[in-house]
Amino acid sequence: MKIIGLLLSTALFTLTSLSSVAAPKYIIILRHGEKVNDSSRHLSPQGYQRADALAEELQSQRFSSQYGTPSAFFAASDSGGRSKRSIETIQPAAKALKIKIDSSYSKGEEHELIEYIKKNGAFDGKTVVISWAHAG
Repeated sequence: MKIIGLLLSTALFTLTSLSSVAAPKYIIILRHGEKVNDSSRHLSPQGYQRADALAEELQSQRFSSQYGTPSAFFAASDSGGRSKRSIETIQPAAKALKIKIDSSYSKGEEHELIEYIKKNGAFDGKTVVISWAHAG
């Protein structure tokens, strides 16, 4: 009988512990804006216009009342000659909201980025925006 009680207590503790894991309320994943061509690392003029429109939307009352104001921005790293489009897509929004873009994760490190976000208590109950490059 003591063993069953101990197992039940352990199971309840485990369930309680799992339910108290910190996690963002929303993770919004965006594909970067339009590019000029396949060899360009930058957004096209239309891509920059969409980035500006995204900044307006993320600051709007309509958006914040439904999803909250973003508290963090992540973009694929542009180091080593990689595309800057993921960063450029969210740069106007991050600047307007006075939030630094974290671009410390590279394409191929998506799992590590998501694990970091899920485990970081600073994002608990908040809205996180990720701008990323597609595969291929």
